[in-house]
Amino acid sequence: MNYLVTIWDAGGSVPPELAVVRTLVAHGHRVVVLAGPPLQGAVEAAGGVFRTWERVPHRHDAAAPDPFDDNDLSGPAQIVQMLHDRIVSGPAADYADEVGAALDEHRSDALVSSMFMLGGMVAAEARGVPFAVMVSSCYVVPCPGMPPFGTGWFPARGPIGRLREAVVKSVGARLWDRGLPGLNTARAQLGLAPLAHPFDQHTAAARVLVLTSQAFDFPARLPSNVRYVGPRLDDPDWVEPVELPRATSHSSWSACPRPSCAKQSCCAAWPPRWTRCPYADWSRRDRKSTQTRCPPPHASGSYAAPRTPPCCPTRPRSSATAGTAP
Repeated sequence: MNYLVTIWDAGGSVPPELAVVRTLVAHGHRVVVLAGPPLQGAVEAAGGVFRTWERVPHRHDAAAPDPFDDNDLSGPAQIVQMLHDRIVSGPAADYADEVGAALDEHRSDALVSSMFMLGGMVAAEARGVPFAVMVSSCYVVPCPGMPPFGTGWFPARGPIGRLREAVVKSVGARLWDRGLPGLNTARAQLGLAPLAHPFDQHTAAARVLVLTSQAFDFPARLPSNVRYVGPRLDDPDWVEPVELPRATSHSSWSACPRPSCAKQSCCAAWPPRWTRCPYADWSRRDRKSTQTRCPPPHASGSYAAPRTPPCCPTRPRSSATAGTAP
């Protein structure tokens, strides 16, 4: 089959999406990838045929300013507005034109699109070309049973929690709905009916592919076309081979084989007190202090302080903590 894949130079979403390209190529498909010039080498390394964006916002070279940079934006409202202006709705008609031209020129059998490129999905829908959506993180589109993305909340249980969740979801929906005019204009130009919300465009997809494990999301009533397909953990093309030292037993806590743990002083400060640790169960809080407990892997409930750091993978194992250290 001939696939067209559309990617934007968004940093963290690029490696898992290029892993999808690599998988399609490995299965014998021809894959053309629409992306910015800085990604040409990565696309070709994944086995895809590179095709550059022309009119939509993108970086023309690696030294060019990032049109999607949000470092100077102060909050969700500004970030959502930037996404509207640069990718979701403002250039939706341009995305539809460019993706439509590529679909026609390469006679693509299907489109695989990054989740925010709604204009390109419009072009596929108008042509009757099936398309799939790539979600490179947890499922972010609001749905029943799923807490608002980015809040860190657990699913609401009581009336106050449900009210709080409903208010935040309503505010988020209003922010995203600001992009409806531009998206619906692009749809009207191709003879499609208007949408009530921007991400309703995903409902026309054959599949919405969530590139992570379902274990990272709360149980929710997802749309029927959503599928968790597992993480795509391919290294970026710029990663160089590295030979890691073998872990050995050690007598000094400061020599813990987990460098990130040592940086947090988890081993260096042991004993006598609990300290922050990147491997901690952040849900456990010491009620008498603001410190976060650093429980040993696979332990539950209260327990006596072990003689070795709880984050150390080579500590002696007891029946209460038997298992494989993470």
